[in-house]
Amino acid sequence: MIEMQAGSLLSGMYATRVQTQFQAQETKQSRRKGKRKMGDGKAKYFKGDEFFKLAQEDEQRQREEEAGKEQRKVARDAHSIRLAEWKKENEEIRRRNEEKRQEMAIDVAAWELEKQEAKQEKRKVGWEKPKWKDYGPEKLLARPTKADKEDDDSDEESANESDVVD
Repeated sequence: MIEMQAGSLLSGMYATRVQTQFQAQETKQSRRKGKRKMGDGKAKYFKGDEFFKLAQEDEQRQREEEAGKEQRKVARDAHSIRLAEWKKENEEIRRRNEEKRQEMAIDVAAWELEKQEAKQEKRKVGWEKPKWKDYGPEKLLARPTKADKEDDDSDEESANESDVVD
């Protein structure tokens, strides 16, 4: 009895595994971009209408692929432009922050000197040690992603739709 249950369990596991492999194989074949108008490549007899329909579908698919390639190229170019602008803006922010750091270093050195003098004179320093946050450091901008442009477009569209009054 136990052997029969074990056998049916193993058989079920095998069937599940084979089914998933078969589904994966079918999806892989469906994703493959075939260049053949006939489909599977086997010899077939076509009437003129059938072949014409297949040829039209093939041309339509090729046009869609070309349009998709062009759209991806435009999106890639736009993204590279956004990245270049982002890099330039971040370099400016870094440069300004570096100037602020140098100014802070000078102020900290002056404070340290004042602290030494106050220690020798046995008194308190008249002012607090400068802190980085007091110099108003700028945060770097987030790197733009390819999805940012799509989000910006949808935000603009939704903003335009909300402006419309019925």
